[in-house]
Amino acid sequence: VANLKAHYERGGLGDVAIKKRLASLLNNILDPIRTERMRLAQHIDYIHDILNKGTLKTYTEAEKTMCEVKKVMHLTY
Repeated sequence: VANLKAHYERGGLGDVAIKKRLASLLNNILDPIRTERMRLAQHIDYIHDILNKGTLKTYTEAEKTMCEVKKVMHLTY
């Protein structure tokens, strides 16, 4: 990065070259994520099952928290 910055500040390294380099680096990072997303998209029932289980767990935890809040605030009646 320091070398690229120095080259950019000296001149001779334009915005287009920097943007192409950045796009390449980002695609290298994002490609495995995209591949995994495509794989998971083929198992949509599995994804829905995970989301439903997470939702139920969230509701359970939220209910416990609200009971504690009401108890502390003396709103149990």
